[in-house]
Amino acid sequence: MSYLTNFNNDLLWITIILSILFLALYLYQKKNSTNDFVRDFTNAASVSLILLFIIFVGYHCFPSEDSLFSKLVSGEVIVGVTVAFPTFYTWYRRDKKEKADSKAHQEEQKKIQKERYKYQKYTEIKSDYLTWNKNFSIDNMSQILTIVNLEQIIERVEEFYKISENKEMHPIDFTSLFIMIQEILKEWSKSNKYKESSDRNKINSIYDSWRKLNNKIISNMSNVPDHAKNAEDVYALDFCKNSSIFREYTRSSKFYGCKFKPENFDDFLSNDGFYEFYDTFMESKLTPDDLSEIGDDVKLERYFYEDDFGNILLSTTEQKDEGKDSKGIKPTINEEGTLEQSKLECSLRDNLIYENRDLSDFGEINEFIECQQSIKVTLNDHKSNIKQQIFDALKKLGKTEFDMMTEGNSFVSRSKNYIPDMKEKGEKKWAWHSWNVLTKMKTEDKDIKFYIFAVQTSDGAFECIVIKKEKLGELLEQKSMTKDSRYFFYFAKEK
Repeated sequence: MSYLTNFNNDLLWITIILSILFLALYLYQKKNSTNDFVRDFTNAASVSLILLFIIFVGYHCFPSEDSLFSKLVSGEVIVGVTVAFPTFYTWYRRDKKEKADSKAHQEEQKKIQKERYKYQKYTEIKSDYLTWNKNFSIDNMSQILTIVNLEQIIERVEEFYKISENKEMHPIDFTSLFIMIQEILKEWSKSNKYKESSDRNKINSIYDSWRKLNNKIISNMSNVPDHAKNAEDVYALDFCKNSSIFREYTRSSKFYGCKFKPENFDDFLSNDGFYEFYDTFMESKLTPDDLSEIGDDVKLERYFYEDDFGNILLSTTEQKDEGKDSKGIKPTINEEGTLEQSKLECSLRDNLIYENRDLSDFGEINEFIECQQSIKVTLNDHKSNIKQQIFDALKKLGKTEFDMMTEGNSFVSRSKNYIPDMKEKGEKKWAWHSWNVLTKMKTEDKDIKFYIFAVQTSDGAFECIVIKKEKLGELLEQKSMTKDSRYFFYFAKEK
């Protein structure tokens, strides 16, 4: 009974002491709840106290000298258990801190290296730009080299912006650059670089390069309207891609090498003022309705445009009137007179043929074509000469218009149907569309009296346009010849 009493008293005191220590650790941890070190250290110390409690309880429950607990209650073990977990935690925290410091140091070094790299790139771009600026200002480079060099510098600036977090570092003042280019182009437009005798296609190509470059510059600007308020002359701006700023230039009076959408162009002309346009590029060819909007207060003698095949063509703003009748069809007079003309108009109403390269403003060209319409032929022998089969098929029709046509006095020009290669608006408007080629030598060949333009609309099926030499000559008077002495014909049948 005495032993049991002593056992209970000892265990009670141990419990009280350890409870007080637990309470002290808890209160200390609560007081310093925001301190991660105190929190983790008190948790480690609490684990040590729990182990001490288990050892003492085990010793009092199994007091034999041979038991494991009798060995664990030795002073060395008690002290070891007491300091073990706090010590391990201290070592762990120190190791963790050393790794964190090392990582932070490495990150700091990387940040410094990154800043040095960015500053190096900044100074390199700035230096190259200032060199370009100097050469550009004194006109020390060719235009092509000038454009290419600046384009490369701008690309480097855009790459620099991707890696730079400092929004205040600007290797180029794009607003100043934009204004400077406008002023330099203004000087060039008055110099020998842009004389009327110059190659307009080459000048358009140069303006196109400047337009693309200005697009990049404008995309990096924030105050284009500020320039527009005071700009009298405007150079090489693409108002198709920057239509939002177009209205800002109503105070300007002269536009050089600019690109427009016809619909925006018409809307712009509704403003009061006198406008002059030089080396203009239209997104598409102006329609007669568009041309009718050009009044006496607008000067636009010619312009470039892109056709449905992506070719760049030069057109004038003169509206042609060749004295055609209202249908563009040459009357056929015979015994029935007016009745025959009426029948002809009805039969051709669904077979109107156009030439869309140089004569798109002329209207239908049926009056120049034999039979005044295209003729469909079907070939069966795919192995034989296609051109020969086309000629034979036309002769078999027995039309009087082809009585004088022979193999020796006829020439066949073949073309595929380009409708699948055209833009959507072309597909909706045309049943078929050709791209026939005729050399100057063929047009001057005295032996050739008939020109057959065949368009393959499907497998073995061709739409044929037959034109006599005299009528072809009338067409050629209104067409332009390429530098390599060829004529391109864009024949098309309206749906």
